[in-house]
Amino acid sequence: MERMTHSKQDPADVQQKHQQTIVDHVEDMVASESHIEEALDRQLTEVADDPEGRAAVQNLHDMVKQHRDALVTTQE
Repeated sequence: MERMTHSKQDPADVQQKHQQTIVDHVEDMVASESHIEEALDRQLTEVADDPEGRAAVQNLHDMVKQHRDALVTTQE
């Protein structure tokens, strides 16, 4: 039976891997929020004649945009 040996990982390599995982995750979140914002942009035109509906969609749009902008700031 073959024994598995565990080699020690370089802490710098582990740290770099973790940082890349976070970068990838934030990029995915920015893309998701951008996609949602685009959908809400379309919804705004569809509810243009309904003040209550437009206000609700606008609030969601603004929240998503703020979140996306915060994520972009985090990326930078």
